Amino acid sequence: ADTVAGSTQRQRGVSKQGVMYRLDRIVAPDAGQGLFFDQSGIKPLLLSALEGYAATCFAYGQTGSGKTYSLIGSEAIVDKLDQKSSESDGLLSRSVKFLFSEIKRRLGTAYEVEVSYAEIYQEKVRDLLSTSDAACKVRWNPHQGYFVEGLTRVACASKADVMRAFCQGYR
Repeated sequence: ADTVAGSTQRQRGVSKQGVMYRLDRIVAPDAGQGLFFDQSGIKPLLLSALEGYAATCFAYGQTGSGKTYSLIGSEAIVDKLDQKSSESDGLLSRSVKFLFSEIKRRLGTAYEVEVSYAEIYQEKVRDLLSTSDAACKVRWNPHQGYFVEGLTRVACASKADVMRAFCQGYR
C-alpha cells in the first residue's frame, strides 16, 4: 500500500480474526478535518452530482465511533455552521462549500440546489425539517428509484442557506 500524508491508499484488504474487509482507503485517526475531506473520495461524488447523478454520503458505525465529528465537526460549532468556516468543519460543511464554488466556476450552467434532511433510526425514517414527528415512508418508482415520500425540500442559494437548514434539522 502507498502512504500519502496521513492516509493509506489502495488498501486491498484488512484481516481481523479471519474476516477480510476490502477498503479503498484508510485515513489515519489523527488526520485533521481538511485532510479527511481531501482523502475521503467525496470530491468525485460531488462532481458527479453536479452532472446530474444521484449521490449519497452515508455515515455508519457504532455509537461513539466518530460519525458526527467526521460529518459536522465539533458539536459545539453546529449553531455557527451557517456563519463562517473553521478548521474543525466536517465533511458536510466542506462539501457544501466545494459544491457552491464549483457551481460558481461553471459559467453558463444553471443549477437548482435543494436540501432534504432525514434520519434513519431504529428502522424508522424521520423528516428532520418537518414539524411532524410522524415516520416517513420509503417508496420506489421506476423514474425516481427509492425516495422518501413527502420529504421536505428547501431551496438554497448559498452555503449559508444549506447550513441554516442543517442547523434547523439538527436541533
